[in-house]
Amino acid sequence: MVYRAGRPVMPQTVPDPHIVTVVLALLHHEPLDRRRLIQTVERRTSARLRLDEAAVRRLLRVLECGGAIRGRYVLPPRGPADKEYSLTAEGVLLLRASCLEWARYRDGIDELLADVATDRGAGAPAR
Repeated sequence: MVYRAGRPVMPQTVPDPHIVTVVLALLHHEPLDRRRLIQTVERRTSARLRLDEAAVRRLLRVLECGGAIRGRYVLPPRGPADKEYSLTAEGVLLLRASCLEWARYRDGIDELLADVATDRGAGAPAR
């Protein structure tokens, strides 16, 4: 459980449409298997965000079939083989396009919220 100001904060599950950007961004840094992808999101966001395992599994299959990522089986010292995924050149292009979409989305949200923090003050009712 994550605590902020002494209160428990529930982790937010990343919605399916946004998982693409998250997964591609993580694979841009290093090849990862499904389990490590999920753990990395939780670790790097201090457990504020989490990925749905079934959604990640579906997405990895779609991205691999579409050529954005490449999967290969890796044999660990113990246990069954894990499929590790890495970004392809096509995946890098998809990541760049996705980052541009996110920047436009973020800018739009910032514009919508700007007057809340500046004009009326946070939490002030509209007149």
